[in-house]
Order: sequence, then structure tokens, then C-alpha cells
Amino acid sequence: MHTEGLDADIVIVGAGISGLAAARELAEAGKSVLVLEARDRIGGRIHTIADAMPCAIDLGATEIHGYGSGNPFKAMAKQMQCPIYVPKSDEWSIFTQGRQIPNDQSRKLQRNVEETLFEKAREFAQVEAFPSASNSLGDYLFNETSPLYEGLEGPVDREHATALCNSWCSWTGAPFGDVSLRYWGFDGDFYGTSAYVPDGYAQFVRYIVHEKARLELKHEVISIRLEQGDPPCVYIRASTANGEKVFRAKACICTIPLGVLKAHCPSFGPPLPPRRIAAIQRLGFGSFTKVFISYPRVWWPADAQLLYLIFPPAPEDKEQNAAYSALTAQRAVEVRNLALMHDPPAPVLCLDYGPPAARLIEALPADEIKKALHALLVASIGPGEEDVPKPSACIVSSWNNDPFAMGAYSFIPKASGTGEEWATPLDFVELSKPLWEGRLGFAGEHTELDCWASAHGAMMSGEREANRLLQLLGT
Repeated sequence: MHTEGLDADIVIVGAGISGLAAARELAEAGKSVLVLEARDRIGGRIHTIADAMPCAIDLGATEIHGYGSGNPFKAMAKQMQCPIYVPKSDEWSIFTQGRQIPNDQSRKLQRNVEETLFEKAREFAQVEAFPSASNSLGDYLFNETSPLYEGLEGPVDREHATALCNSWCSWTGAPFGDVSLRYWGFDGDFYGTSAYVPDGYAQFVRYIVHEKARLELKHEVISIRLEQGDPPCVYIRASTANGEKVFRAKACICTIPLGVLKAHCPSFGPPLPPRRIAAIQRLGFGSFTKVFISYPRVWWPADAQLLYLIFPPAPEDKEQNAAYSALTAQRAVEVRNLALMHDPPAPVLCLDYGPPAARLIEALPADEIKKALHALLVASIGPGEEDVPKPSACIVSSWNNDPFAMGAYSFIPKASGTGEEWATPLDFVELSKPLWEGRLGFAGEHTELDCWASAHGAMMSGEREANRLLQLLGT
């Protein structure tokens, strides 16, 4: 099957979901495929830890977004006969300073946040107006006449609405003040009800691996270059524990994340065109951190699917420890109750943090985070310290510090106002274009116009590139 003198027909750089999806398509079509992965595991930003807590936890991709509207992971889960959890209720339980906000007030806050962020802001940006490129999503969300504050009485309710809305910056991986309003809602992604995978998203990764695709772990690709000839050949150089290795192929698919590409890794020869480099630098790459904490038993409201904690402002005359300051840098935080996904209930909570808290939390030891987070949970939910067991474990994701990710996912930033060109959705199109007469392809969530910043977008991009190469090279 191998062409003489070549290591494979196609070398794929990266064994995340996009690289593995491409490898599967190509291997099924009879092509010889070699996948090079820098980490000691497959999956990329899909990473399930199965045995460190009472249930599996996903440090990366977690939800099947738009479960009822065509997300391809739904069909895959059905093929796998994989258990799926669809929440019976998406109602928020909001706590602050030891008390639960009354249900009618909580529903009003939830409605205002969800409708403003996911309906009215999109309608304004895509239908009602044509915002300036320098307008941020935050400009719309937090102005005095924003629908976010509609029907709310008094400054406390407005503060709560602001804090709760800002907690959704984990959705973009960037502060809303940095996100472009003009292109909010431009994408054609899957929306609606989300579903969860109780046994972990890594099941999809294992399922998609093709037995005929060769896989090499701990192979960090440092350069990709084209050598002209008849036919041309792509050389991929990788750093390994045993020194550098060079692999030769007819074509290559690069699935390296946008955050790593921004750091000018790997090198390309011929170099990437100036317009490609400009697109890489214009787009944003956000930060998102998950904090998991487990207990011997469930002590929080057992039937609450989503808890939201609103923290009071830090007193100016009192110095806080670093862990407390990091965990409360985001004035409100979403807390998912993983117990409802499992039978028997798994006493585990997951907190989602966006910037700036995400990077602050990742910089601290997990033991310090565990101690401070436990105190915060007790103080916010309020059953009393004597009624709460000590936490068993705490695990913090670390995508910002991961040299093979350097962040979470892409977003479109607002124009900086410096006169330079600003980011647009066309930058995702630019990043998807093949180079070197089609022999160098690119895949990953940052190359999908309609589904950027998603696991399903990454998978779809890998399938797209595989099918393109099959047309180029012939089946």
C-alpha cells in the first residue's frame, strides 16, 4: 500500500478529533495514513479522566451542543449505543452569600441573561443593525438600556444580572468586552438543547480511531516542508525522545491548534503566505478552565442541575489569599451538578471559568484551590460548615499552560481601533484553504466557518480535508 520511498500517502499532524476523523476517512478509502501526535495520548482537547473521581470527568469538550438539531455526535452516540444524559430541566438555582435567590427572581434573571445573550444580541447584530467593527458584545450587553436589565428592580438585581451574564464569558473564552458584536451570531452552528456523555467524551475519540491508521505518540512536529519533484513530496520533521525523525508523504494535514500556530510553530517551507499569517494573528484564542471538586456525599441541593454562585465584591480593606482571589475574579460562576448524570449519584461538582479567572486559577496548586473553593461553596450555598464533609479531591484543567494547546478555542475579537485590519469570519475560511497545490491541508475548529470553537466543528473539518485529498490524490 505504501508508495516506494514514502512513509505514508498522507501524514496527519495531531491526533485530536479532527486528525483522527481525517485518518479514519482516508484509511477507509484505502490510503496509508500516519498520524503524529506530540502528547502521550490521543484526543487533543478532548480529555476524559475516568478513575480520579467517583465519575468520569471531561477536562475538555463536555457537551453535545444542539443535540436535537443535527450535531453529528448524536448520530455517533447512537451508533456506539453510548449512554447520553439530556437534562430534564435547565432551570438555574442561584445562590449568594449563603442564601438561595427566590425562584421567581431567579427565573427572571435567567430569562434576561439567556434571551439577551443568545437571542436579542444576535438579532441586533445580524438583523437590526450593522455594528461598528470596534463595538464589542459587552457594549450591547451592559449598556444602560440593555434588555439584560429589563424588569429588574434596584441596583442589586442589576449587579446580579451583570455578574451572571459575565459568567458566560467561558462560552467565548474571552471577556465580552473583547468579542466582536458585529459577528455575534454570524455562525450557523447547532443550537438548542445540550446533552452530556456520562462516561466521557473520550469514547468518541476511541470509536473514531481506525485500526489501519498508524499512530505515533510523543512525536512533536517542528517543521513541514515541500520538496518539488515529479511528484512533489512533503517532508515532516518531528522531535522524539530518541532524536529527530523525518517522514515523507504525498500530502499532509496540519491540525495544530490556533494557539500554537500563533506561536509560529511549526515552521513551514515554503513559508505560510502573509495573508495566512495575518489571519492567524487577527483571530482570538480564548482561555477556559474547569475546576472539579468531589466529596464523600452530595451535600448541595441534589435536584439542582445548574447552580450559579454570585460572590460579593472583595472588601478593599482586607487582603485575600491568592486562591480565593482567583476563584472570585469572576463575580459569578456556573456550577454543574454531575450527580444527576449518574446512578448512583456521583458527588462531583464542575465549575466553569473564563478569563481572567481561568489563567489565575491554573497558576495555583490544586490543593490551594481545593481549600479555597470548599470554603466558597459552603459560604455561598450556606448549609453550615458542620453539615458539609471535607472534599475528597480537586482537579483543575490546564489548557492555557498546555504547550500543545495554548488555550481553549477561537473567537472573533473586536477591532482594536489602531487602523489595522480586523478579524472577520473570512479568517476561518482563510485558515481552511490548502496550500502547496493542495498537498498541505489544514483542519481543526479554527478552520470551520459555521462551527468554530466546537468539537463537532473540529471533527467535520477533518472529514472535509480527507475528502478533499481523496479527490486530489485519487481513490
